[in-house]
Amino acid sequence: MKFYSEVTKEMYDTIEALQTAEELASADTAKKEAVDAIMALVKEGAEIEKKTLDLMRDFDKEYGFGSIAKEMLARVNQEKTVKVPLDELFSSTKGMNRSRTSVKQDDFINALDAFLRTK
Repeated sequence: MKFYSEVTKEMYDTIEALQTAEELASADTAKKEAVDAIMALVKEGAEIEKKTLDLMRDFDKEYGFGSIAKEMLARVNQEKTVKVPLDELFSSTKGMNRSRTSVKQDDFINALDAFLRTK
């Protein structure tokens, strides 16, 4: 006797073979759906990034080059220092016993991060 699977649309010799094939098809479907969901988010993120960059470019065109960065920095107004080991800053010092130094964080990155978190 043959068994027909509504899931795979194929015939199988045993019920066990049918069940195994349907389980594999379900796992493949779940994997495909997960990848599709991730790809949709990546696409959405890319579209948002493009819109953001377009708005930033338009702002700079209207108010002068670098205006958006200046405005964002003024809004956040962060002046922080962090301790960073020298061997992380310079690959040539890797493995050397050096004292730590203070390095100013990238203000623009901090401003952009803070700006994006307020939305």
